[in-house]
Amino acid sequence: MREINNVRYYDILEIAEMFISGETEDTIRNHLETGKLKGKKIEEEWYAPKENIEEFVGKKEGIKIFFTNPQEINLNNINLNGRILDIGGGGEGIIGQLKGDNVVSIDFRKSELEEALEAGDIESLKIIMDAKDLKFLDNTFDMVTAFFSIMYIPKSDHKKVFKEIYRVLREEGELVLWDLKLPKKTNEKKEIYVIPMKIQMKNKKIITGYGTRWNKEQDINYFIELAKTVRFKIIEQELEEEYFFLRLQKI
Repeated sequence: MREINNVRYYDILEIAEMFISGETEDTIRNHLETGKLKGKKIEEEWYAPKENIEEFVGKKEGIKIFFTNPQEINLNNINLNGRILDIGGGGEGIIGQLKGDNVVSIDFRKSELEEALEAGDIESLKIIMDAKDLKFLDNTFDMVTAFFSIMYIPKSDHKKVFKEIYRVLREEGELVLWDLKLPKKTNEKKEIYVIPMKIQMKNKKIITGYGTRWNKEQDINYFIELAKTVRFKIIEQELEEEYFFLRLQKI
């Protein structure tokens, strides 16, 4: 990314991260060279401003999309131990890729779990399950993770999900959560709110994005208050530009 006259321009790799359905760098370069995506060459490399990218991607995807600035997460030093339940572990299956057969990954969509298998999560146990109704005994897991997955669950169900997580955690077990800061909607034309993401783990970088319908608001304070109502203790919190991280403990 480069900033010129207070306008942010994104390079081809960063533009590729903004496609939900995926686009190759060569295809994006062709779009820029032919003028389908309006951009400019800066020092022999193609760039495009966010406004043009949003309009182009929205037309390609058939939906109106708002993109945050691309974000990076390094998971190499994250502390996850014991038996782990991963809520919404489909898609890229990030936690499954990170911790392997220590993980039980659940998602209510079979296709999402199959996608995680294709993405490289070949070791975690994958079960089709609704987070509002976990089919596990009390005190089963040492840790529960939710990697940009609670945002897909209606807010009316969040408390029930947190209660279920609390129930299946062992005493002093931890819920580790990453999620998107979702502000009040300021542009009625935008339907989907997307965070492009680079995830560093196990000597590889995963380029992806997480998007949800822009029909609600959430931030770190909302989740802290929710956690307290379910009797979780806040033991770690980090607030980044477009997302947040929480580590909660069952007491």
